[in-house]
Formats: sequence, structure tokens, C-alpha cells
Amino acid sequence: MGNVIGSNIFNILIVLGAAAAVAPAGVAVNDTALRFDFPIMIVVSVACLPIFYSARRIDRWEGVLFLAGYVAYTVCLIVMATGTAR
Repeated sequence: MGNVIGSNIFNILIVLGAAAAVAPAGVAVNDTALRFDFPIMIVVSVACLPIFYSARRIDRWEGVLFLAGYVAYTVCLIVMATGTAR
């Protein structure tokens, strides 16, 4: 988990920061990312904390829960991108 978290932090802070510093007008952030993706990332991060600190082990049911959440998130992104939501 440390490698995953460290890689994500590196990508967000170093790579995005370097790209924003080099780009003349900065890096544009999509409104969908601000309104939908960032809150989801925060909720998932907070939901992970008790699991990671409790037994330092992800049980099978927790893995299924994470997988179901990922599938639901992906389906939601596809529906939003195709405009099939009513």
C-alpha cells in the first residue's frame, strides 16, 4: 500500500506540479473532476483509513466492497460520458 500511495502522491504533486510550472497558461482542471472525482477520492481515502489501520490486512469482503465500488464508479463515468443518464 505504501508504494501505491507514494506513487499517487508523487504523480499528483511532482508530475502535475512540473507540468503546471512549464505550461504557459497552467493546467486546466475539468469541472467534472472538481465536482465528482475529487469528492469520490476523498471519500474513498477516508473509508480506507480504518481498514488499513485496524488489522493491516484487507479481508475478502473488504476487497469485494472495494471492487464493487470501483465497478460502480467506472459505470457512473461511462454513463456520464455517453450522456445516457436521464
